[in-house]
Amino acid sequence: MAPTPAAAAAGREPGAALVAAAAEGEAEAAAERVGVLGSGGDGRRSGNGVANGDGAGDGAAAMSLATGGVVASPVVTKGGRPPPPPPPAVGHVPPTSTPIGRPGLSPVSRAPANVFTHDDPGGRCTRAWTNYFELPVEYTVEMYTDLLNPANPTLAHRHRPFGMPARRFLVVDAAVAALYGPRLSAYFEAHAIPTRTLVLPGEEENKTLPAVHALFEALVDFGLHRREPILAIGGGVVLDIAGFAASMYRRGVPYIRVPTTLLALVDASVGVKTGVDWTDPVHGGLKNRMGAFYPPLAAFLDVGFVATQDERNVINGLGEVMKLALVRSSKLFDLLETHGRALIDSRFGGRPLPLAAAPADCHTTAAGTTNGHVTSSPPSLPPPPLASSAVASTGAPTDIAAVATRVVELSVQTMLEELGPNLWETTLERVVDYGHTFSKILEMNHPTGPTALMHGEAVNIDGVLCVVLAARRGWISAASRDRILRVMAELGLPTWHEGAGVDVLWAGLVDAVEHRGGASGCH
Repeated sequence: MAPTPAAAAAGREPGAALVAAAAEGEAEAAAERVGVLGSGGDGRRSGNGVANGDGAGDGAAAMSLATGGVVASPVVTKGGRPPPPPPPAVGHVPPTSTPIGRPGLSPVSRAPANVFTHDDPGGRCTRAWTNYFELPVEYTVEMYTDLLNPANPTLAHRHRPFGMPARRFLVVDAAVAALYGPRLSAYFEAHAIPTRTLVLPGEEENKTLPAVHALFEALVDFGLHRREPILAIGGGVVLDIAGFAASMYRRGVPYIRVPTTLLALVDASVGVKTGVDWTDPVHGGLKNRMGAFYPPLAAFLDVGFVATQDERNVINGLGEVMKLALVRSSKLFDLLETHGRALIDSRFGGRPLPLAAAPADCHTTAAGTTNGHVTSSPPSLPPPPLASSAVASTGAPTDIAAVATRVVELSVQTMLEELGPNLWETTLERVVDYGHTFSKILEMNHPTGPTALMHGEAVNIDGVLCVVLAARRGWISAASRDRILRVMAELGLPTWHEGAGVDVLWAGLVDAVEHRGGASGCH
């Protein structure tokens, strides 16, 4: 028999009623002002897909669980459905629509596929042109075993520009440099590839414009060429900084991602977003406010890096995996439910590490951990056996390393399936935004200290709010709610935070309305 939400969460954060408190207290107060849509077990929309509308009034905003907390226009019609979107502005054409053959446009002779004159611009405009260019976007996400083995030439030679001297510019997470620095040096020495390395701290509080400026200085000093890729190795913070700098240096240079944390493996390495946070005394902390859509040449993934992460950071990565499981993959959820604890304990099939003395915030720089990586060498121990064996007769993996690989594969492919048709977010209704309505403000309000929240932790708390509110609205069953919360509790994912007051949650919704255009509704 599945435990109640309160029982499932009991003991995770002493002194808090967790999900029960969320359901009966502050989250219910938030529900007074927003309608949350539910999803079925496979993450597809269930029910009628609209806010209830009863007593909503003109100030209500509808938020969809199935579409990642996409906030609608703050106008709800009498029947509960948001009004239809306004017609496009005169002359407006979706950016994906080619001008060829479009009425009122004539191609010019020297560039007939790109430049068009307007036959009748209208108004006071005397002459107008449209310039059209399709920018091809292609990058690969590739999984490897033991990337730092000199027998694997990937890091040394992939995407090196033809006809240029053999060399590499590396941006490396400080935690990764402390743990893997000697192996990195030995790897490139074995391939006779000289390197220049910039080491950057990888915690969220360092994801700022000064870090980008430090990278610019190093790139100028190195003399990076326009076709020469930056090799970024580390967690999501370092990957975001490197990608953002790459988008601006010389108006855009290539870069390659090598994620070393579970969170980066399934999230930051997969899409095309880059950026840094913004903080000032007036506006506070604004996550990813400065950034760009800028795809890498490739992302090279090696699950083996997770072996040197501490437990909290592995669980942090599972926050994003859980998000994908809830909105799109029942198979992924089943794997987390069956093997989640073994994945954590084995560090995704790597060697177990003595982490009992690791501090709560996992940000130490001496012996222990830094940015989620253990800075002492892992002991020579074999991976622990699978806690509960998988059934080979069904084709399921039969050891925990195979389960770990499958979890990452499913996560990456699910994310790519959602991002691929909408890389530049032309469509604002995105299921991968699930967990990213309340989480941004929670994460930015608590960057360090005893109440610090990591990204995946904040995403999961956001998801819990959506799950509880969806159940209270009748869009998912109580049994589904309890099953989700039980698995979250078993994985050690946080389900509440003392900073999640009604005013904070409402501020998150207001920011989401602004960020998502204020017009992407639930249909």
